[in-house]
Amino acid sequence: MSTPHSDKPVLFWEMLNTTREVTGLLHSDYLAERAKVPGGCLVISQFKIGSAHGLAFMPDPNHTWDGGSVR
Repeated sequence: MSTPHSDKPVLFWEMLNTTREVTGLLHSDYLAERAKVPGGCLVISQFKIGSAHGLAFMPDPNHTWDGGSVR
């Protein structure tokens, strides 16, 4: 894979599958991605409409999280 700065480390962001309940408070499509890093994952999320977004670190030392949530 060629990158503009190939001599520097690269974060690989993986798209997560998301869904929202139709009756939810916010009626907007939602995007979420994760990057596996030492000790866990960085998770970034945002609404497709507007500028609201967030970034969190999720501890997962063995990278066992499959990207889904518990229902």
